[in-house]
Amino acid sequence: MTLVLDKTKLHIYIEGRRRKSFVGILEYKANTKKYIFCYEKKYLRADNSIPLGPDIPLSKIRHEAEGKLFASFKDRIPSRRNPAYVDYCRQEGIEVTEKNPIILLGTIGKRGPSSFIFEAIYYDDFDVRKELQEFRKKTGLSLQDIAYAFNLNYVTVQRIESGKSKDANVMKLIRIYLEYPQCLKDQLKLTSCYLHQQAVQKLMDYIDEKSKRSK
Repeated sequence: MTLVLDKTKLHIYIEGRRRKSFVGILEYKANTKKYIFCYEKKYLRADNSIPLGPDIPLSKIRHEAEGKLFASFKDRIPSRRNPAYVDYCRQEGIEVTEKNPIILLGTIGKRGPSSFIFEAIYYDDFDVRKELQEFRKKTGLSLQDIAYAFNLNYVTVQRIESGKSKDANVMKLIRIYLEYPQCLKDQLKLTSCYLHQQAVQKLMDYIDEKSKRSK
């Protein structure tokens, strides 16, 4: 699985004794050079809500800071003059020279003196449709062969490859077989009986090659 860090957004939560609640999203807009924070409506409606800081009151949902980070957020980032700054960065796996406030808040500024927690956002860049097409090119298999091998409905697989379907469960299953060769190998123990021997061999060759690359 390949996860990519979002360098422009952060999720903010508040942690109580037993529950963690979503507070809102901090985002940096490069085109306007603005930091924008939006409170979650549910959080604003709660009786026990507290503001993130004096410069981010609960009186409105959206707050903007032009050119620089909100003061309440900036205070969470340790000073570079702090003797432990290098250790903080090392523990969080970031460079000491990192300057992006969003990244700093999601790592060394994640937990401050308050109950608010700043969580980095990751997104998955795995494109099932593209990877399925590449898989077909490498193996030379038909969609029907793949449907049999993965124990999936042919029409569903066809619609996913053509971009007409985004069935989350099917896409997740296809991804597992494409990313984890051992899972596909185990699956073939159940479905190879439906495939021509040549198709089975192509799949086994693919599994062997992918297994070698992953070592």
